[in-house]
Amino acid sequence: MYRKVIYTMFFVLSILFLVSFFLLLGFNIKTLIVSIFFVVIFFAIFFIFWSYLEDIKKVDELNQKLSAGDYIFSPVFENKSLSLLESNIKDIEKKLSFQKDNESSIDKMKEDFIYLVSHNLRTPVVTVLGYMEILQASSSLSDEDKNLLLRINTAINSLNSIIEQTLSLMYLDSPDFKLKIETFDINSFLKGIIEEKIHNSNLSVGFSFKDEKQDISTDKSLLEKSILSVIDNSIKFNKDGGLISVSIYKEDKFIVVKISDTGIGIPQKDIDDIFKPFVRKTSVLNYDYDGLGLGLYSSKLIMEKLGGSVKVESIENKGSDFFLYIPVL
Repeated sequence: MYRKVIYTMFFVLSILFLVSFFLLLGFNIKTLIVSIFFVVIFFAIFFIFWSYLEDIKKVDELNQKLSAGDYIFSPVFENKSLSLLESNIKDIEKKLSFQKDNESSIDKMKEDFIYLVSHNLRTPVVTVLGYMEILQASSSLSDEDKNLLLRINTAINSLNSIIEQTLSLMYLDSPDFKLKIETFDINSFLKGIIEEKIHNSNLSVGFSFKDEKQDISTDKSLLEKSILSVIDNSIKFNKDGGLISVSIYKEDKFIVVKISDTGIGIPQKDIDDIFKPFVRKTSVLNYDYDGLGLGLYSSKLIMEKLGGSVKVESIENKGSDFFLYIPVL
């Protein structure tokens, strides 16, 4: 249909061109021949362009597919002169499809390797932690022995945390991932997990809840991991004897958990990177803390799985404010 419209438009424009030409130069044989010559040239250029137009559109569509990571395409060009291009594109399609399959296979092997290593590390680590608890409970140990056991226990717990974090991230990306929605009071939930987390630190915590009780429906286990990742960050980078403040409020269709600390803060140039995996910019530049830089990345990924998000505002040397947006179901 659109072809007929364009043909009609060109025909009308040609008539208008002829009329204008005759009005300007006058009607005679010479003018008629010149005008017909220009019209013929005009139409020849138009039809040459038109013969390639559909194929140009196909090339543009292929470019969009490639940009989106879609390597499966089988274009058939209408113009015979583009047969070589068609053949080359099909060759490229085969090579890209093979490369994509190869990359998927490598990614699968990498995931399997990480899972097997993490899973097989977790078993002996949990065993060691169990024996550590038994040894620490012994009354025959000297103060020096207890101090050594405490250091060993801290190191093993740190390793166990990394293993659990890695396995959790892999589970979030696995096809078996499913949300387990339950309803609970987020106020008492937050107080319980955060007070337990900072129990052995020299930090204090303050809670500010508008309502005495506030029910929420979400995946409780995942939310706990996301919040504890942020709390762990606030503990690591807080100042000696610092404060962690936790408040809850509603914003649009979200319940917002705000976690503030009085720590070292985050440089503005690093704000956009802290939720990326394996990023430890603040600690690498200024402090020597353990961790792979997966905590905040894990928190962000979990919040997205829950249908929410996490944001941060920070002033260097003054502290950071983290905002976890939990959708109200």
